[in-house]
Amino acid sequence: MTAETQKPLHYSDCAINQLVENHGWTLINQNLVQKKFKNVAPVGQLSDGSRIYFAEFDDRGRYLTIHAGFNILFDIDCRDLDADEIAIMVEQKMKEKVYS
Repeated sequence: MTAETQKPLHYSDCAINQLVENHGWTLINQNLVQKKFKNVAPVGQLSDGSRIYFAEFDDRGRYLTIHAGFNILFDIDCRDLDADEIAIMVEQKMKEKVYS
């Protein structure tokens, strides 16, 4: 397949790329990224107060779930959003959920 015939990336791939390139998330695999948020938990012997959160698309690339382990913070129906909107929405909701 040449550059002229390559299919454009799916919006879920573009959203993952936006989170990594512009918002400090780290790529784990094609559908999953992670980000460490500081000062969101009590500091103690076993914790520096940070938590790692994950953003993960479902198998169809429609729904993005933000979670920490089995604790789901929120999910987004991304079908009618572009990659920039998705990334900005994730960052805004993370600030609301994690730091408030």
